[in-house]
Amino acid sequence: MTDQITSAVESAAPPAIPESFDSSEDAARFWVSARDKQPQADAAPTGEEGNPADPDLTAARADPATAEQELSQQDNAAQPEADPGESEAADPEADKLPSIEPPRSWSKDDKEAFKAYPREAQEKIAAQVARQEAEFLRRSNEAAEKSKAVTAKEQAAEQARQQYENAARATHDILIRQQQSQFPDIKTMADVVQLSQTDPFRFIQWQAHQQELQAVDAAVREADARTQHETQAKRSAYAQAQDAKLKELVPDYADAKKLSAARDAAMPLLAEYGLSNEQLQKWAQSDAGFELLQHAGFQKIVSDLMGYREAEAKLKAAADAARNKPVPPVQRPGTHRPASAAHSEQVQALTHRLTESGSMEDGVALLIARRNGRRPN
Repeated sequence: MTDQITSAVESAAPPAIPESFDSSEDAARFWVSARDKQPQADAAPTGEEGNPADPDLTAARADPATAEQELSQQDNAAQPEADPGESEAADPEADKLPSIEPPRSWSKDDKEAFKAYPREAQEKIAAQVARQEAEFLRRSNEAAEKSKAVTAKEQAAEQARQQYENAARATHDILIRQQQSQFPDIKTMADVVQLSQTDPFRFIQWQAHQQELQAVDAAVREADARTQHETQAKRSAYAQAQDAKLKELVPDYADAKKLSAARDAAMPLLAEYGLSNEQLQKWAQSDAGFELLQHAGFQKIVSDLMGYREAEAKLKAAADAARNKPVPPVQRPGTHRPASAAHSEQVQALTHRLTESGSMEDGVALLIARRNGRRPN
């Protein structure tokens, strides 16, 4: 029975809170598990067939102080009783403590869940997160320091390379001038053969000079090739970036064919303003000129100028077509009356006048009017 009471008391006690959690998910799982176990600890134990367990065990679970007293009496071990007043005074103080702010790096849902945790859990989680953030900051600083060291080494290596290449070019120029001053008569292969036969010692000097010149010349060619490759890579990246911006400014240029056609059409237009093909190629050889010609803003200006010229040409063509089109005759204001209606009114008027006057003149006028009405127009 003592074992049953002991196990009941231990099961009723809350689980021990770890010193730290590996992550916020582990802390959440711990507190959810502790919450789920609480109803089981408060429920009365039952027997194998669902009957209530030993009344003494039930009473011990309902009153932990009584169970603890019975255990102390049976085991002959003095167990001090907890001061109820002290525990009651601790709970209100704990309730008055403000809630700890959740970690700033957490999501909104995690922050809301953090506010529902007990304060003790909040303290442990906040401390664990603070240690993790401090460790992350320390590692980030170490990585930044290493990156600075690597960058400094790269800059030093680049500076040393440039110094070597500049020295190689200077040495190459010096060797060329020495050859022109010391061996001005050696210009062809026949001169070299003759020198080897007539002056072997001078031939050896010339040969050593040529070997040194070839070694320095190889270093200069390698440096020039590296510089050219870097320049081409830099220009290609710049041109691609500017083309992407140009396509945003002029969506029609997303079609490669339209963009190529527009650039071809821009050449004659630029030539009208004195920017010939030779001038543009000269600009493209320099870095500043290349950046200007490839800049999206400059290309947009040329595109707008081409659109203005195209609209101006269409307007001029429409005006020329309007001038060449035959103009219809101008009519007087009012309703148009056909010629037959006017002649009929004239005949009626002459008939009425002849009836009233009876004169020969009115009769002749009426006769002429009727003849004119029978004639084809």
